[in-house]
Amino acid sequence: MNRRQFLIGLGSAAVLAAGVATGLRVLPDAEVGALPTIRYGQESCSFCGMSIDDPRFASAWRAADGERHFDDIGCMVNAMRRDHPAGTIDFYVHDYTSEQWLSATEATFAVSPTVKTPMAYGVLAAADASTVNDVAGSSRSVYTWSELLEHLERRS
Repeated sequence: MNRRQFLIGLGSAAVLAAGVATGLRVLPDAEVGALPTIRYGQESCSFCGMSIDDPRFASAWRAADGERHFDDIGCMVNAMRRDHPAGTIDFYVHDYTSEQWLSATEATFAVSPTVKTPMAYGVLAAADASTVNDVAGSSRSVYTWSELLEHLERRS
């Protein structure tokens, strides 16, 4: 290899490295469509600061600036009210019985004094209304995500 070939190769490698570095900087932190990841027992709620221990009530949102995790669905609702996140936000909750992630906009919510949640909001989420009826019983109110945002108790 002569000096010219060496310099061309070095220049090409520098351009390639710069392209890779730029590409990594513009990629989002999480894959599109990826579900939130909470380290139960190791993370604190972004709203109240309590440990996130029970997946049945844990929730999360993903925004342009990253994920935020919550120990209670009520904490996520009130954090949204307090912080007014901008841009597109994806909200996630767990199905109470299966503990699978659900999009909050597709879930059914029950608010009941008989449901004991980490911060006493009494909110549980389910993929369908029959689960809400089975778990929360008759002393509950049933909401969609948008209705829950309007009706849930405000706390700061």
